[in-house]
Amino acid sequence: MTVTNSALPTAPPPRRRRYRWVLYTFLGLVGFVLVGGVLAIVGLQWMVKSFVRDYSEAQAQVLPQVDNPAQKVDVFTQNVIDFKRALDTQHTTGPLVLTDDDLNALIQKNDQIKNWLCCVIQSNQLAIRFSLPVGVLLKGQYPGRFLNGVAHLHVSLDESLLNIRVVSIEARGKSLPKLLVNFIRKQNLAKQANANPDFSQILPALDKIEIQDEKINIHPFVPKQ
Repeated sequence: MTVTNSALPTAPPPRRRRYRWVLYTFLGLVGFVLVGGVLAIVGLQWMVKSFVRDYSEAQAQVLPQVDNPAQKVDVFTQNVIDFKRALDTQHTTGPLVLTDDDLNALIQKNDQIKNWLCCVIQSNQLAIRFSLPVGVLLKGQYPGRFLNGVAHLHVSLDESLLNIRVVSIEARGKSLPKLLVNFIRKQNLAKQANANPDFSQILPALDKIEIQDEKINIHPFVPKQ
């Protein structure tokens, strides 16, 4: 039986910020996992110089921006609250639908990374375009150089855990070194989100995540009759 919004209790205002974890898992995770991979694999100075020479550029890539990000974040946050409330009360609900505008509005609320990352949902796949300052990644070395590229991600639910992994990653139009890519592929970018109590408690109530028609659909678990 479908329950209308009027039958649902009103969410108290203080809870609004608690559920932004759904997309904040994307904020910084991709960029800083790349940082960790770079520091771990190209630790030797000569390797760093070679990496910077081959994969960085002198200009930052201009990433697209979302209009009225604060308004979009407020609307999305309310959708998340309604979805969570329906799951908590075991009411029938459709999937929680996310767009790349939702993701990018949240990114733009973070002043530190808003010019470094943006999300693109295309061809039923999630991609992260990035423009990362090398000086930030390598502790002040090589100021004025940027890693500009794209990482394609696989997103799934596995045994009630969110799994976000890099499928491929390119900078300056070419794939990063195989050893580095293999290291990054082993990292679950949602590890920190899975460890968040607010986030982890909702995962058992979810069935699957699908990327379709340029949207991410988070489906609730529906018991078989």
